[in-house]
Amino acid sequence: MARVPLATSMTRSNLEPPAVDVPHVLRDALNAAGFAVCYAMAVRFTDANLGAADFPAAVFIPGALVLVALLLTPIGRWWVVLASALVGHWVTSAGQGASVLSILESFAIDSATTVLAATLIRRHVDLDWGLKTVGFIGPFTIIACISPMIMLLGSAALFQLDAPIDPGNPYGAGTDGSTAWLVAILGHTLAYVTVVPVGLAAHTALKHIFAVEPRLVVRWPRVIEAVGLAGAVALLGALRFALPPTNVIVHAVVLCAPIVLVMVAALRFGLPGAASMLVVGACVTIRGAVHGIPPFPSPPTATGIVASQLVFLTIAGPLLFLAASIDDRRRVSARLAQYDARYALATQAGGVYAYAHDPASDAVSADGPLGTMLGLAPFDLRSPTWWWRHVHPDDSAVLHQTWSERRQAGAARNNAPVDFRMLDVQGHVHWFRDRPAPRLPDEPESAPLAGTITDITELRTAELAAAQRSRELAHVARTTMVGELAAALAHEIRQPLTAILIN
Repeated sequence: MARVPLATSMTRSNLEPPAVDVPHVLRDALNAAGFAVCYAMAVRFTDANLGAADFPAAVFIPGALVLVALLLTPIGRWWVVLASALVGHWVTSAGQGASVLSILESFAIDSATTVLAATLIRRHVDLDWGLKTVGFIGPFTIIACISPMIMLLGSAALFQLDAPIDPGNPYGAGTDGSTAWLVAILGHTLAYVTVVPVGLAAHTALKHIFAVEPRLVVRWPRVIEAVGLAGAVALLGALRFALPPTNVIVHAVVLCAPIVLVMVAALRFGLPGAASMLVVGACVTIRGAVHGIPPFPSPPTATGIVASQLVFLTIAGPLLFLAASIDDRRRVSARLAQYDARYALATQAGGVYAYAHDPASDAVSADGPLGTMLGLAPFDLRSPTWWWRHVHPDDSAVLHQTWSERRQAGAARNNAPVDFRMLDVQGHVHWFRDRPAPRLPDEPESAPLAGTITDITELRTAELAAAQRSRELAHVARTTMVGELAAALAHEIRQPLTAILIN
């Protein structure tokens, strides 16, 4: 058999097409199709409820969905998301009599805005932590405001889309294209600020459910509470159009009431809850400004749309910061609780407890598990004299002297470990080994002395038992030696006596 050269075999192996994972391709195709359907439904919803004949959507939800998908997708596969969005955009726009060029132009502008926002967010926001931190919600909000402004104003200048709109439009005569572009900029920003946190949180929750939970568990009290808050926000948003315009006080109360509900949602559900309530309130209010909410129709005006957008953007920033700070505090509290639980477990398992001695008051503070081991209640540890009451009387002076020597500076400092005894509430003796913590050379002697004590009761018990066994073995060895010596002496005496008797 002829031997194939190594270079030839490597070249042929490189020319072979890689194996295609068919289930993986099918999963990607299903995800792309599902996203295209969701995008098309979002476009239909925004066109029917949040947009007018001559104005774009006041809350551009499809762009926010694309931004969420881009943030959750590797950069190398962004083309799949954009292609799916183009399919959904084409399906919803082709049946409305729009030309191919206008469809592609509008999609290109929206996609460029979303890609710019996704690129900046990936660069300046750590998506592993999400948006539930104060340090990341700030850059995200700034990017959500700047990206639509850059792309949409740039495209307006490029295509010169500031020509006046038909004076007979329902927004009033004299409304020009600049107002439409302002509505588009605010619509993108409002959708990014409110929809993206909800989308990221929903993806994280679903990922946790499918990865950790063995089955889908629905917490109905939480669901009912969330639905009730959303219904209350929607009702208050619709009620504003039912009130007479002369009652200023009632209007002010109705306008401020959703803010209170958003704060309640932030306290109960964190950043996703606050963002969800803002989405609901913005959609209901802007729909009322555009179409009127039956049976309370309101004449749509461009001023009302822009004013509603600005109001929600103004209140969204502080409320999202508040919700992010609440999530930050909860996360830090949960992490501290975990650390405290691990520390308590480590101290109980290893028998090592930290302490601090204040030389001015001679008070000692120690870990709570030490008091639990000695049988003390938590309030007993607050007494400044509890330590010395439970130190063995014979070891109190030695411990004071050792701690005083450890406060000295220079080579005379005593850093050697010292063993001492403590008594629990039942009078049982516990042995501890005290080791000092490192001290700075220039640290004053009046500074508290810190260190650790290790429970060595079992070690001392074993040492005492070993010493007792050693004494017993030594006694047995001495007894055996005496017996052997007595036997040798008896033998030496018996030999001459036997000889004498024989002679």
